[in-house]
Amino acid sequence: MICWFFIFMRQRDCMADYEMDGDDGNKDDVEIVGEAKKRNGLAVFREALDEFAKNRDQDVTVYSEVPKKCKVTTCYVGIDEAGRGPVLGPMVYGIFAAVEDTDAISAKIKKGQSLAKIEECPPVLIDSIKKLNDSKQINEKTRDEVFAQFSDLDHIVYGVKIISPTQISAKSYQRKKISLNEISHNAAIELIQGLIDRGIVIGKVYVDTVGPMEKYQAKLEQLFPELKFKVDKKADSKYKPVSAASVCAKVMRDEALKKWTFGDNCNVKVAQNGWGSGYPGDEVTKKFLRANIDPVFGFPNIVRDSWSTASDLLEKRAVKIKWELDEDDAPVQKISKFFVKQPKTEDNTENFPVSVLKPKAQFFSYRSLTQTTKLF
Repeated sequence: MICWFFIFMRQRDCMADYEMDGDDGNKDDVEIVGEAKKRNGLAVFREALDEFAKNRDQDVTVYSEVPKKCKVTTCYVGIDEAGRGPVLGPMVYGIFAAVEDTDAISAKIKKGQSLAKIEECPPVLIDSIKKLNDSKQINEKTRDEVFAQFSDLDHIVYGVKIISPTQISAKSYQRKKISLNEISHNAAIELIQGLIDRGIVIGKVYVDTVGPMEKYQAKLEQLFPELKFKVDKKADSKYKPVSAASVCAKVMRDEALKKWTFGDNCNVKVAQNGWGSGYPGDEVTKKFLRANIDPVFGFPNIVRDSWSTASDLLEKRAVKIKWELDEDDAPVQKISKFFVKQPKTEDNTENFPVSVLKPKAQFFSYRSLTQTTKLF
């Protein structure tokens, strides 16, 4: 059996200064309720960005403050993501709820349109925001301007989930692999439940598809039978709530990357553009990966190891370990065999002088790991 040692011991010389325990489940996610509305839209999520900056290995979920209108008036909800394809950085999912525009709906009904037809592209109270579109269709400056306007509105709620690249890789490498599609679905489901828990009156949820549309919609309808869903291709350019969710996700991902910190040993400025776009086909990104691979510990934690661009490099340049016995063939051993018996003092406590301990390597210090010799 051949495997990479770095899969279990990621390089910590290129990571942030703070680490927390990571896990495959959602229990280690940090969930933060946003501050009250401010002039700068990004300020609503500053706490989430700071939390993620402290620990790049942990997912973070954050919601804006919930105005009263969203609890008493029907809202249309959109869901979209940013950063699904890059080999670098997190994937961010956004959700956006906007109160329906009753005046516009009444006007359409008077003109003879049915409610079913209106719901295909529902009027909401963010339609007046100029330049609001799919985040991929507008530049960074425009996205920031649009996002900043969200904080001045009292008829919307929005939230994001920042999914760590470390968690994406970990789920791909674990025994029961979790695909990127499933990670995406779980993020959308979590964000929908978050709005329900906050008392939002949801009329319909529009989702940019991940995988087969019909199968995804059926899954959501089964989980939330009380809600209506429309899973669609290019939903971010068809429905304003999805466009707004797309903007939220993209702005947060860009800001998370801007705040990314590396250790002194990381060759970030390997090219004029640093790491480039982060997409696998970008030559600048490829150069960054080649310059920042450690033969034992692999890549810094901005890299999704499971992407073929990264894993192919690891196959060529990383140290491999050959295990003489496959796991299924290995003899069963008691766990106590791996613990050393220590002499006891007169008061029946363990006597293990600190002086005999060697200084911990950075890898263990960053993760707050300590040696134990006692089973509880």
